Amino acid sequence: MKCDDEVQAVCRALPEHHLDYVKSLRDHYESYTPEAMTAKISGIAAFKGITTPSVEVNGRYIPDLHSRYFTADFSYGLSIIRQVARFAGVETPNIDAVMEWYRNIAIEKNSFSYADYGITDRESFDRFYLN
Repeated sequence: MKCDDEVQAVCRALPEHHLDYVKSLRDHYESYTPEAMTAKISGIAAFKGITTPSVEVNGRYIPDLHSRYFTADFSYGLSIIRQVARFAGVETPNIDAVMEWYRNIAIEKNSFSYADYGITDRESFDRFYLN
């Protein structure tokens, strides 16, 4: 929920990008406390069959660090949000903590970088997306 707050702060910091359609998870799930969110998500039938990506190693299950959840959601999804937050001047201590945790366990160190496309600051970000 704290990461969601940070995403919403990024959206508010970029009004010219018209990100008001990026709905808060609190509003989407109509759940405003961690307990309510847990109950809501736990009760969604479509989520019932989704398991945590894991693999068995020596009779124990560990995170499957090769799964899309790890290779895409962190390396691209959160990484992109974090970079956009930097361009917008928004601090993201919770997203940073999650990304640091991931960086310490990641097998593949690939991640999307705006800098690879010459986008290194707010001005170049705005120029790319607004023109």
